[in-house]
Amino acid sequence: MDGQIGAEYDRLFGRHHVDAMLMVEAQDIKTNSLGAYVDHVPFAELPELSYGTALKESPVSGYSTHIRRAGYIFRLKYDYANTYLAELSGRYDGSYKFSGNASGKRWGFFPSLSLAWRVTQEKFMQPARGWLNDLKVRASVGMLGNDSGLPEYMYLATYAQGGNRFIGGTALKNALYERCPKS
Repeated sequence: MDGQIGAEYDRLFGRHHVDAMLMVEAQDIKTNSLGAYVDHVPFAELPELSYGTALKESPVSGYSTHIRRAGYIFRLKYDYANTYLAELSGRYDGSYKFSGNASGKRWGFFPSLSLAWRVTQEKFMQPARGWLNDLKVRASVGMLGNDSGLPEYMYLATYAQGGNRFIGGTALKNALYERCPKS
């Protein structure tokens, strides 16, 4: 499931223009995969696993994922006489990739602000309008968030096997150890 729903408001009050937008989006995707492999299937026309010889290495593989995200988005734009412009926007996003159910770790707020001045709307620019269509000076600042490229469930402590671990000066070969998540 992947969906968005939103509402917009756009009004002109004399020379004051206001434009607002609110949106909610959600993503919930589940996938599963299972693979099994054999050698020496005697009948190409009947490729059944039970007729083949099991591989000694990795005869079965599989994975599953459950992607979940949610977000709340807003944008508020204001301009006076199409000359002085301001825009405030933000997202409040939650992702399954961050900190399990730890309070304050799964959601982030990402605001942005933009201010602009359309110089060509000013009276002193009238002589230049023959050769200059539009000149705008804009400044903006904001924060962005992105969870793509991050491993799933990185907040979980996991166990791994391999390498040498030293405990009290004694080397443990191919030891089982816990990898702690970065917080």
